[in-house]
Amino acid sequence: MKKRSICLTLTGLVIVIAALIFFAVKMSATGLSTSSDLTITTLKIGKADAIILQNNGKSMLIDTGEEEDGEEIKEFLNDNEIKKIDALIITHYDKDHVGSADTIVENFDIGDVYIPDYEGKRDEYLSFLNAMNNKSIVPNRLTKNVNFNLGKAEVLIEPPLSYEVPEGFDEYDNNFSLITTVVYGENRFVFTGDAEDNRIREWLENSDIKTCDLVKMPHHGVFSFELENMLHRLSPEYALITDSRKNPADDITLEIIANAGAETFETKNGNITVVADGKKVTVSQ
Repeated sequence: MKKRSICLTLTGLVIVIAALIFFAVKMSATGLSTSSDLTITTLKIGKADAIILQNNGKSMLIDTGEEEDGEEIKEFLNDNEIKKIDALIITHYDKDHVGSADTIVENFDIGDVYIPDYEGKRDEYLSFLNAMNNKSIVPNRLTKNVNFNLGKAEVLIEPPLSYEVPEGFDEYDNNFSLITTVVYGENRFVFTGDAEDNRIREWLENSDIKTCDLVKMPHHGVFSFELENMLHRLSPEYALITDSRKNPADDITLEIIANAGAETFETKNGNITVVADGKKVTVSQ
């Protein structure tokens, strides 16, 4: 009887282990990570934005670089077994942010899409709309703040107060940028699109600004008069810049970040990976 009991126990243990292995394989096959950490990867794709966030089996993509960046973004998503993008955010319709959105929509299962509520004029934007229409995706055109969860992370997207172009401006897309804040436990991250002076000032004056661990600097590190005020309010430990060796961040921007006491990471030096466990944040490149 004793031997039989041991055999039954071992048999049960084998079944449990087999079930766990099956579950892990199934999760991998569907592209779902079992990690409880929040992982943020910013791709080195030149002077353009493509930022992937993952937590508890959910994925979010902020911007899609230029049209020619689509294959590189696809490769990263496939290599990380990401089959579904639960939230796709296009901050504005410049070609270095919406460029390969059509490619991403065509090749992946897409959940909710969040875009600013104005009409773009570029071919990349029109191709993006066409790709969504072909898959019967209706985007959320934001005129007010929206909150949702990405796994166990909390996401807040803030649109501009108005989409009217002030008199005297021919190009104003950057100031229509959606600003996204992600909170995971005690960690906070801010992604600013290409916000320029007017948008940054409006956001600082009308939002509940809290300090953060990391800020994705606006407009690829191009200098703005509001940067110093923004960094003073956010007091980040890290500043992330999506730039390239051909189009590096402005020296004065790097000086302002250093004076604010933040450590700078630039995509011109490679992909940037951020891992947060709800208390501690690590950044590597």
